[in-house]
Amino acid sequence: MIRRDYTFNPATTPATISFVQPIDQSRFGAIFNVTKGQVIYNPSDPTMLGTVSGQVLSLSYAPTGAYVALSSMSATDVLQVFYSGDLNPVLSVEQATFEGSTTQELLGQVLIELRVLNHQIYDMNSGRSTGKEDPNSLRTEILTNF
Repeated sequence: MIRRDYTFNPATTPATISFVQPIDQSRFGAIFNVTKGQVIYNPSDPTMLGTVSGQVLSLSYAPTGAYVALSSMSATDVLQVFYSGDLNPVLSVEQATFEGSTTQELLGQVLIELRVLNHQIYDMNSGRSTGKEDPNSLRTEILTNF
C-alpha cells in the first residue's frame, strides 16, 4: 500500500518523514521523491536507510552519483511511500464512515448516480428521451423508489 499520511521535512538534520499513524520500520518498502524522480529510502541499500522513533522516520540518506541531496529537496515534494500491511483494523460496512456517512449510505448514493448516468447515456445513444432529463428530479424519483 502507499501511505499518504506523512509530513516531509528535508530541512532538518537528519531529514525526517513524520506519519500520523504509528510506523514499523520492518514494514517500509522503498520511498520515492516523485517530484525529484529518485529513491530516498531503500531497505536493501545501506546508503539509503533510516531509523524510526515513534511516528518519525529519520533518513540516513547518503547520495552518490547523480542523486540529489535531501537538503535540496522541498517539504512540498510529493513522496511515494510503500508500506506493507493495513493501517486500520478492518471495519464492517456499518462501522466505516466517510465525512459523516456510512459506507452503506455512500454506496446508495453511488448507485443513484449510476442510475442517473445510465438514463443520460440511454438518452444520448438512443436519440430518444426517457422524459427524465433533469438529473435532480431523476435522483429524487430514484431515491423514493430505492
